[in-house]
Amino acid sequence: MESSRRYGIGILANAVALIALVGALTPGAQASGSFSSCANKPVKFQIEDGSGGTRPYTTVVKAISVKNVTCAQAYEFLRFSYNQEKIGSTGYPQNYKCESAEFKVPLGYIPTICSKGGKAIKYGVQGG
Repeated sequence: MESSRRYGIGILANAVALIALVGALTPGAQASGSFSSCANKPVKFQIEDGSGGTRPYTTVVKAISVKNVTCAQAYEFLRFSYNQEKIGSTGYPQNYKCESAEFKVPLGYIPTICSKGGKAIKYGVQGG
């Protein structure tokens, strides 16, 4: 009787350990839990028109998520990024550092993450 009880406890402990291991190894399991989603955002910026001038162009940034940043701050960063404003020493607006990432974005979009300290902005930029 005592050995079957130990056997049952051992199986339960192994099952709990296996569930914890699977949760820890799931891609982005910890990181995705701390991000909040924002609505897709149209961003307007100027492009060359081929005649020596410029004209306005609008693109939609999708799959925007933030960590320790508000959606409004993320939208401001995206506007600065597309308009090449407030570029810092990192080569990106507001001294964020940006790189390609791996997370789900719509087809035709490139997943990008920009971070600075404990702040992070993830978004899908339209590929070209």
